[in-house]
Amino acid sequence: MSFQQSFFAERFNITEHDLESYLSEALSAGGDYADVYFEYLATSSLGIDEQIVKSATEGVSMGAGVRVIAGERTGYAYSDDLSPAKIRKAAHTAALIAKGPASVIKTGFEESQQHNLYPMLHAPNEMGLDERVALIKSADEAARAQ
Repeated sequence: MSFQQSFFAERFNITEHDLESYLSEALSAGGDYADVYFEYLATSSLGIDEQIVKSATEGVSMGAGVRVIAGERTGYAYSDDLSPAKIRKAAHTAALIAKGPASVIKTGFEESQQHNLYPMLHAPNEMGLDERVALIKSADEAARAQ
């Protein structure tokens, strides 16, 4: 899977050019290495009591982290806003934290071997509420049968 097909490229229009820009900013103060990671956590909870659904909550937590290594120093910054300006600010902050002399020549983007450690066919929050309620009721009935 290439980056253009990734979740963040599709959902938030983050391009390889954007990534190059963030990494360039991260290395702007002389860092040796930088990386950017993105996170998106969708949570969903259903509570059942006495065979009646009593609560239902959903939430999303997302952001981007930037790490810069300069010699023995490491700078890290995080933004819970995925706008380009906020990610660039996090990259700049991480660069300043790790500020030091660069010991390697900075090069362009290099493709790394990609592997999906946690394949997921369907995200739980993509199920309809009726399906999730039926699932939790089924689990409740199975637990009561024991």
